[in-house]
Amino acid sequence: MTGLRNRTAAKPFDYSIKEELSDLLQRTKAFRSDKELSRQFSLACVVQDRLFDAIGYLDAHLYPPRNIEEFYLFMVYADNVFSAINEFFKIKVIRDNVQYKFRPGGGVANQTGFFVDAFKKAFPKAPPSACPSDDDFFRYFRSLSFAHPYETSRQKFIDRGGGERHYSPFPVTRNCPGFPIGDDGDIGVVVYSNGEGNSISPTHFTITLRYSTLKDFLISRYNTLADITKYIRDLLAVKEKSWLRHKIDRNKPLPELLAQLHSIYEERLEEPYYIEELVRHIETPISPNHAKNEEVVGKYRNALKSIIPLVCDAVDNGDYNLAAQTIDSIISAEIPDWPEFPNNGYRGLNYYYGNVVVACADGADAWKHRMAVDLDIVMRGYATKWVDVEPLAMPNDEILVLLAAARWMESAECRRKGMFPRKSFSYVFPSFNGCAIANNTAAKN
Repeated sequence: MTGLRNRTAAKPFDYSIKEELSDLLQRTKAFRSDKELSRQFSLACVVQDRLFDAIGYLDAHLYPPRNIEEFYLFMVYADNVFSAINEFFKIKVIRDNVQYKFRPGGGVANQTGFFVDAFKKAFPKAPPSACPSDDDFFRYFRSLSFAHPYETSRQKFIDRGGGERHYSPFPVTRNCPGFPIGDDGDIGVVVYSNGEGNSISPTHFTITLRYSTLKDFLISRYNTLADITKYIRDLLAVKEKSWLRHKIDRNKPLPELLAQLHSIYEERLEEPYYIEELVRHIETPISPNHAKNEEVVGKYRNALKSIIPLVCDAVDNGDYNLAAQTIDSIISAEIPDWPEFPNNGYRGLNYYYGNVVVACADGADAWKHRMAVDLDIVMRGYATKWVDVEPLAMPNDEILVLLAAARWMESAECRRKGMFPRKSFSYVFPSFNGCAIANNTAAKN
């Protein structure tokens, strides 16, 4: 513990920067309509994954490396951060629209000052004009860190007067005997030389960096992600503004209005699941000779039609969550989740209803045999009171609509009787591929 107390911890990365960018890249579909933009932002997602792994490692190791192995690991992940940022700025749409604050190339004008002292100490006779940019110096230090067994004096800022050559570098830490590099906060690289011009001894010299300075350098480059995030957010704002100018024509007949809603979702690159469910629950044919079904489904569909203006308002305002919640309040109406049978423990009606709906939405008839028990529990729990279901004779879509209509009727009756429990419950309402995409939490007072 004594060694740790003597070593100064480096600052951590600001995780809010990467989380905001990650959320933006994963959430938006605005770039998928353009093939080239889609390719570029897919690349950005790959780069960010590698970057986030790297900063996770570096933040788990805030103290300077204690040995050569830790030094190598640090430089590997440091290079991942630096290279990932450079890769972001190579993506055309970013390169063309976001300025990299630390422009590559030598010269004091591009120097931000992280490595000026290290350069002057290693090359005391070099003129100020020879001082490289921080990016170039990091590349130089990176190349030395990975033990190149050949000449390393190719950098333009190294004075090669008199034929001096640098070669065979190797890293050192505070615990390396024979190569003093300062205090516990330093790391360095020893470079062999055949000359004395820039050396502190006839045979070798040491390039020393403060560990915290190197980490601060990486953080400064990492923070440029905030500029990329701002550009993407602004770009999305422009697209969304243009989308919202396209309003829904409420005067069209219902089938055309529903088709228009679906078209707008596709235009805005939003998942049209709830619009498709709305269409399914309104348009799916109901088998004849079931008067009870026709009456209940008629009432249920009138309720669905009554919320369409609210859905249109939400879509016109770009509030797709509100549109989904509005539709879900009818097709997944709240019911109390009491256990229907004591031997089933905590598994109530919502559990079995969810099983049936997921299996039914898969589209295969085999579910009707697998889910016979679950369907029977739902039917005896409340559905039989409202609808007649013939699992082996009816199409899946019709069964889904009938169960949803029964659920809506049961919900309305429970509300009239004040039967909702105070605690919340949840059940799964699936997508077409059977994957759960929405939870409906219910049973408020």
